[in-house]
Amino acid sequence: MTFRMRRTAFEGFPVQYGEHLTASLNACYNQLRGKIDYYALKEVSNAIAYDSICRRRGTTQDGYEWFCHLEFYLPGGGRVVVLFPWAQDWSDPVSWLDRSISVHSTRPLPTTMVEGLLEKITHTMVEQAVRTKQFFAGETL
Repeated sequence: MTFRMRRTAFEGFPVQYGEHLTASLNACYNQLRGKIDYYALKEVSNAIAYDSICRRRGTTQDGYEWFCHLEFYLPGGGRVVVLFPWAQDWSDPVSWLDRSISVHSTRPLPTTMVEGLLEKITHTMVEQAVRTKQFFAGETL
């Protein structure tokens, strides 16, 4: 898989953001090579916002069933959902991800606000990987 994003809709979140916003998060999630599970993603979301929601699964309009999604409430009343794909494309030398992470919101939000949230998620995933010794593929500390 490449990190190409598929344009699709997610129920209640009509605005989808481009793949340029998810590049760092895709790379981080891919490097964890399946070492981050639902509970780890839930811990990541809770570390960012106490009122965040972490759910297993979720299906987009194109019929793809996602591994997990994190939902965040943002200042000004907007909500953002970050959809994490399954990481099971083991034969691909570049990425194990079935597809790119996808980001949607309930209404148009400033790109900088969405970027900031994705940076927090990426940073928190890295911190958690180091803390729990879930190192990145091929790396040791």
